[in-house]
Amino acid sequence: MSLRARLLAVGGVVACVLGVIAWYVASRPRGGVAPVAIETSSVPAPIAQQLDDIVGNFRRIIVLTENDDSLDEALRGRVLTVGRMLFEQNMVRVNALSGTLASELSGSAFPQTEAFLDRLENN
Repeated sequence: MSLRARLLAVGGVVACVLGVIAWYVASRPRGGVAPVAIETSSVPAPIAQQLDDIVGNFRRIIVLTENDDSLDEALRGRVLTVGRMLFEQNMVRVNALSGTLASELSGSAFPQTEAFLDRLENN
């Protein structure tokens, strides 16, 4: 399986996980509590920064491996090694973010999850 295919597969899995989280938050009864509006400026910096780092790494991987067929064998090996390192960093970041959001969903308020979904929808 090529690096691009793996990246697309991971991106699909992340999108599915985000979809499930969005569905869970949207379908959960509010219990008569008025919805809380979250402004873009109130997005917690860690969530916004984590998302920016994840997306930035995926973009770096795409740019890095875009024309890897035209590279000589030694350089291609180094490019793929760096791409794999970025991919592993992203897996750690995605897992940390997923853990944070999943642990929050067990409570009664979801400020980080709502901030995450707002950030995802608006950027």
